[in-house]
Amino acid sequence: MRARLSKRLLLICLLAFGLFPRGAQADPPLLYAVRPGDALSLIAQRFGITVDELRTWNGLEGDRILVGQELRIAPEGAPDTPTTTEATREPGGTADTPAAATTAATSVSPSESPASADDAPPQTDPSERRRPARPRPSGVTYQVRPGDTLSGIAVRLGVDVATLLEHNDGLDPDRIRVGQRLFVPESRPAIDLEVQRGDSLARIAARHEVSVAEILRWNPTVRRHGLRAGRTLRLYSNVPLSRSESIGLPYNGSLTHPEPLPQHPLYVVREPSRAFGTLETVRWIRDAFEVVRRLHPDGPRVRIHDLSDADGGALRDHRSHQSGRDADIAFFRRHCAQNECGFGNTAPAQIDVRRQWALFHAWLSAGRVEAIFIDYSLQQPLYEYARSQGATPAQLREWFQYPRGQNHAFGIVRHFPHHRDHLHVRFVCPDTDHECRAGWRFAHAH
Repeated sequence: MRARLSKRLLLICLLAFGLFPRGAQADPPLLYAVRPGDALSLIAQRFGITVDELRTWNGLEGDRILVGQELRIAPEGAPDTPTTTEATREPGGTADTPAAATTAATSVSPSESPASADDAPPQTDPSERRRPARPRPSGVTYQVRPGDTLSGIAVRLGVDVATLLEHNDGLDPDRIRVGQRLFVPESRPAIDLEVQRGDSLARIAARHEVSVAEILRWNPTVRRHGLRAGRTLRLYSNVPLSRSESIGLPYNGSLTHPEPLPQHPLYVVREPSRAFGTLETVRWIRDAFEVVRRLHPDGPRVRIHDLSDADGGALRDHRSHQSGRDADIAFFRRHCAQNECGFGNTAPAQIDVRRQWALFHAWLSAGRVEAIFIDYSLQQPLYEYARSQGATPAQLREWFQYPRGQNHAFGIVRHFPHHRDHLHVRFVCPDTDHECRAGWRFAHAH
């Protein structure tokens, strides 16, 4: 029995991490919730499909995806109702919502017997009421449905079989019954969130890096549309709650409860006392550099100069950088002294377009930036590389000012004088910062 269980756990791990070749993979689940750092190419590779298939199945014109966005990873002809959880509060339980879905492919061990209606238990079964005496972690109950297997339930709900066995005394991994209730622990911290005016499930999901489907499962009485301000939602998320707040405009604003920019192997901060931002700003900077490191592990690090002062407001040598949403960052270049790229005039041929575009794409594809200011001459190599990597004409028009001229009104990556030696990124207002104001069209000053 122990040997069979070990093999089964190994099979689940291999499937979950995509270590089987495409021909050996089990059919993937229908929906995938986009995670930080994801790109269509990475998702396609993970599930053994093509980027074109992802675009076709999801009606996408280009590569822009958002954290929390749900993507179909099987054609429309596939069954579109995967097994879901039914939540019931039981004595000793602390949550009445289903566990989070996982992004791994559902696997079924050949030796497992799927649950069938014929296996349904009597109305009352004393064994079903027995629970471990020790206090439980936060979690939910799952009611077994016809066709379920233990490994399929585990993968679907983001846990492993060993965890289910640990928290469900007397559970037989080779035989589960329709109607049987399993306790599923939730490892992510619980959050009780009050819905604000203007919130939507999609925005809340993206903010907390979960999916809309998960929120609906955790809150069975909530409807997809018509979310009411003031309502409390239960979420499970690893994203920390933000106390920071960007107030006003980047060139006439302030910052409360600032967060310091954390360290990362791909950058060095010139002056930590001038490297504060909103929690979202510092996370988005670090997350994007982590994407670069994952895609291009060997390479130079860059220098980061100023974000904002600890309390925002006027910052020496700048007219912007006042509200915790701006950052000055050196370019990735092909040849940098001592493997560190500092500020210095950069020619188009010197840009390391692979790394620089990976950084830009991490921000642009997630809708995290209001503007990226660079010299107009440096836009062309990045534009051409982005096009070679699959950016659509619509995305290129949205993302780049080039080739429409340096005075054109549109384009997130846009010209500003004296930006040949570094880029200036300005992030969007966080959803929770209601006094934050966008305003790059009206003024920008370094």
